[in-house]
Amino acid sequence: MQTNFKIIFGLGNPGTNYSNTRHNAGFFFIDKLKDYLADSYSVTEENKKEYSAVTIPNLDLVLVKPLLFMNNSGIVIRDFLKYHNYNPKKVLIAFDDLDIELGEYKIQQDKYPKDHNGINSILEQTGESGREFFFLRIGINNRGDEQEKKISGIDYVLQKFSKQERQKLEEGFEGILQNYF
Repeated sequence: MQTNFKIIFGLGNPGTNYSNTRHNAGFFFIDKLKDYLADSYSVTEENKKEYSAVTIPNLDLVLVKPLLFMNNSGIVIRDFLKYHNYNPKKVLIAFDDLDIELGEYKIQQDKYPKDHNGINSILEQTGESGREFFFLRIGINNRGDEQEKKISGIDYVLQKFSKQERQKLEEGFEGILQNYF
């Protein structure tokens, strides 16, 4: 495994109403990574009211899905990091990014969209340490024609992926896994 991350948070919204929406790309990534690593390593799952976590002890890695709504995910992340005392430079936040084309991604430190409420919640709750996190910006933008471009960002991210879009997202995940894990 090539990553130095010790904890990876995947952002999304809980509940069946949001289960296949673009805004849940972070949850999808955590699920994909868990399945990918479970082929080679033992995993331990922990489910709490505020989060769902998977620990891979051999890799000293924890995968976490905050179970509050996206706009409050910073509360869970702040509390989890405070309790477990992780180095912020070892934290990766995976989330949907409407500024990046579907199937593409970027991993950057201190680079994120300014109008993403989940990221804003994290930065508000974690203060300066949040600026040390790394961000996996998962591209979800597939608005091709002019009509689709008129859909507000808020409405677009809450739409469900089509089967073809989900396939393209999964192909992007394969690239992340090959390059970083």
